[in-house]
Amino acid sequence: MDSTLLLNGRETQFTPGQTILEVARQNRVHIPTLCYLERTSPLAACRICVVELQGSDILVPACATAANEGMDIRTDSKRVLAARKEILKMLIGRGHHDCPVCDKAGECGLQDLVHEYGIEDVPMTAPPQGPPPEYATSYIRYWPERCILCYRCVAACRDVKHIRAIDIEGTGNQGRVVPVNPDICESCGECLLACPTGALTENLSRYKTRTWLCERVPTTCTFCGCGCRMELNVQKNRVVGITSLEGVGSNLGSLCVRGRFGYEFISDPDRLVRPLVRKNGVLHETTWEEALRVTAEQFLKIKEDFGPDSIGGLISSGSTNEEAYLFQRFLRTCVGTNNVDSPAGSTHWTALKELRNSLGLAGMTNPIFDLLKSRTILVVGSDTTREHPVFANFLLEAVCRQEARLLVIDPEPTRLTEMADLWLRPGQGTEPDLVNGLLFHLFQQNLQDQEFISSQTSGHEELKSSLARFSLEAVASRTKVPEDGLRKAAELYAGADTGAIVFGSELKGIQKKQALVRGLINLALACGNIGVEGGGLYPLSSGGNEQGLCDLGALPGFFPGYQDISQKEARRKLMHTWDVQRLPESPGLTRPEMLAQASAGKLRSLYIIGDNPLDVEQEQEHDRREAEESLRKLSFLVVQDIFLTETALKADVVLPGTCFGEKEGSLTNSERLVQRVRKGLNPPGEARGDQGIIMDLARRMRVPMDFKTSAAVMEEIAGVTPLLAGIRYRRLEKGGLAWPCPTLQHPGTPRLYTEGFKERRA
Repeated sequence: MDSTLLLNGRETQFTPGQTILEVARQNRVHIPTLCYLERTSPLAACRICVVELQGSDILVPACATAANEGMDIRTDSKRVLAARKEILKMLIGRGHHDCPVCDKAGECGLQDLVHEYGIEDVPMTAPPQGPPPEYATSYIRYWPERCILCYRCVAACRDVKHIRAIDIEGTGNQGRVVPVNPDICESCGECLLACPTGALTENLSRYKTRTWLCERVPTTCTFCGCGCRMELNVQKNRVVGITSLEGVGSNLGSLCVRGRFGYEFISDPDRLVRPLVRKNGVLHETTWEEALRVTAEQFLKIKEDFGPDSIGGLISSGSTNEEAYLFQRFLRTCVGTNNVDSPAGSTHWTALKELRNSLGLAGMTNPIFDLLKSRTILVVGSDTTREHPVFANFLLEAVCRQEARLLVIDPEPTRLTEMADLWLRPGQGTEPDLVNGLLFHLFQQNLQDQEFISSQTSGHEELKSSLARFSLEAVASRTKVPEDGLRKAAELYAGADTGAIVFGSELKGIQKKQALVRGLINLALACGNIGVEGGGLYPLSSGGNEQGLCDLGALPGFFPGYQDISQKEARRKLMHTWDVQRLPESPGLTRPEMLAQASAGKLRSLYIIGDNPLDVEQEQEHDRREAEESLRKLSFLVVQDIFLTETALKADVVLPGTCFGEKEGSLTNSERLVQRVRKGLNPPGEARGDQGIIMDLARRMRVPMDFKTSAAVMEEIAGVTPLLAGIRYRRLEKGGLAWPCPTLQHPGTPRLYTEGFKERRA
């Protein structure tokens, strides 16, 4: 029940447990802050947020004082304003604030408050002498003379990242931020985001620009499936930095080292700037006219001589939804084949297919912040802190601050195994057996949610019968995990009010991964952890837009929206929209199958956008040799990319495309959240947008595609893809939308199955 207090003489309702600062912000009453950081414990270090309580002789910090019934609070009395001015003078006087040359000038919290409160003529310390002090990462420089010891950087590292790479040593004017554990620093820049002054600045872009001189273009990071919101800082057609906004996007402003500092490749001098065509065994620069003409002529000739299925297409997980849609449409209409795939086809799609078969939809069931409501989190085959570091923030907060129990199944030690309440270490590839052993024990001990099973699922008895060979004794023998550990794990997950399952794509071997995902789905269903806040299944995609590529039909057996290629109604609708008389009916080849068929001489040509089959780890050298043999045997290879990759070096035609900072479009992150990608700068030289290249090729192959903008492509996507029917760019301007989003009025669906499984049981 809400309580009431007086806020600047006005009766105001609040929820018990809120601080005065939270009540004020909720009611749009301005209280200045410097040390306050929403995702950490109150610091009360700077004291700039002091307020006056009637009947109290002292001013109290609003950020750390609980609101109580009947309080009479003044946030702007003469006493409060005078105290804030004195606090500001003290903060300025303890350091040397060289605003004219500071990179933070124009967006500094301290500078803003000095202006707001009219502070003048404050004596400052002398500028420091000697080299800058050591910091935890070379990407960031620490300026102690600008530091106000607000503790925000330390709190961000401790409470958001749960790393503790930095701390403060000393007090008063002698206090300094120091690297206490630099070896574990992830260079994520969380401290940089938190710093309200110029005490922490980026080392990569010092003196390149000023905040008022560059354009900030909001966009979405493409490095992994987290889909973090970020801003490109652009000046004179060059990205000079990456910033993010606190509280914005699924990432709430957080970025990883790649997202915050990995932008210099955009202006790399080795970028492709002109098309290349192979003549007499050597790649030569050429015109776009010749490159496109040669490509279209060769595709048409190979199609005529060997049939449309002798051509295949691969697209990278860094491509946008619109590019994936146009690419699969090009292959299905201009070429006439379903041979379209991406790296996601042999990684993320394996999990999505099992989710679709079991539950109905091919996607993560809950938004990532639901982990904060989980009481037990099971992590399988995912080194989350390394592979999805921003999503890991929520997992770590759930464990470290919300006291969720952490259960990890992983053959190898990771940072999560160090924090786990229970770590099960099965033999490599035996994870499916282990999960089925947990199910066996769960049913044997009657720990299942029988009401949910009876009302929401089918196949319960068949599942129980199939588990007979997974007794704890048998599973312990196969996995080398002690029976007691298996028993504790099953009871830890089943005994929680809400349990979440996070899993990645590390398992080698598709059959094993299919079996594992199927087991995890059964485990969640058996405990009623689907359709509830804090429960759910969280498949983490490694590539930036792997979810979107699958959603938009870059799969050999599905049209956009997971419409089966054999569905007559879907085929009829698409033939009408795409203005073609027929579409290929047989399932196409997957990425591994295309390479195998190329090696066998049956696949004659490949069109590759951004993918690099030759980029494999050392332990996969055998796979690399096989891929090289496959590409060598092709009659005609086209690679569209931003660099001359190992694969592009083998190509007959190389088409220079664009990176994420140079294109308009959208991406879909692992949460099914569709978000905008915005163009911040023009591509180098004669490089061209990937959508335009695809459409130019289509026109030369006599099946025209004519979209003036990326927004127009999304309009067509919405028209033929029921899951995305309500998504338009004008709606995405306000933020991402999670599919299913069936109408223009629909708010999106962050959490699936909250009303059951509708047309069928799980």
